[in-house]
Amino acid sequence: MSQPETPKQAGYRMPAEWELHARTWMMWPTRDEVWNDMNETRKNYAAVAHAIRDFEPLTMLVRPENRDEAQSLLGDDVDILEHPINDSWARDAGPCFVTNDKGECAGVSFEFNAWGGKYTPFDGDNSAPKAILKAADVPMFCSDLIAEGGGVSVDGQTDAMGRPIRLVTIPDATGADTCGYDDKFCLSYINSYICNGAIIMPEYGVKTDGKVHEIYQDLFPDRRIVQVPIPAIAIGGGGIHCITQQEPVAINTI
Repeated sequence: MSQPETPKQAGYRMPAEWELHARTWMMWPTRDEVWNDMNETRKNYAAVAHAIRDFEPLTMLVRPENRDEAQSLLGDDVDILEHPINDSWARDAGPCFVTNDKGECAGVSFEFNAWGGKYTPFDGDNSAPKAILKAADVPMFCSDLIAEGGGVSVDGQTDAMGRPIRLVTIPDATGADTCGYDDKFCLSYINSYICNGAIIMPEYGVKTDGKVHEIYQDLFPDRRIVQVPIPAIAIGGGGIHCITQQEPVAINTI
């Protein structure tokens, strides 16, 4: 059910990614023009899903005709939600979840047009947030704003309150094999995902992998740092953060 007021007016906030998750949502690769080897890309997606599933529940949106193949790679520990998706970037096409102090969760569904119509069709991705929020059984705030969920980054506090900002330099994976996709291959370790008890980060097969692993371990001493090779995802211009979207646990603080 869509709400007539804004999330803020209704007393909701968007939690930070590092707060406790109820689940992670992903979308199974399907757009052939993005991937030069769909089988390898799907194996990389499955590897990321399994790494996350070790720490929290995960649901994968899958086109009905791809369900059997997805199930064979994902196994029984990953939940599948059938939906006619067009692409596989859950961070941009998925909803943004919000919570309130009463321990209630809701979701925000933006309009999505595949980055200004870069790809068509995109109607299945545009309807994905509503399918996710229905499956999550939470109230929905619908916005007419054309936006990417990945464009919203928060610390969960709603106000900076004069806190200092610490800048940490994270190098790129210089020297990694870009598989011939130099113009769009994602070499960023920042494109990692914070889940319950872990950081899921890319592995590129270069010395920098170990250096960044140490940086993350220093920054997050209470989390496991898990590296996953993602060459068949990085060729699409994104990484692990781009293909995931967190659903937070709503905690009653009243």
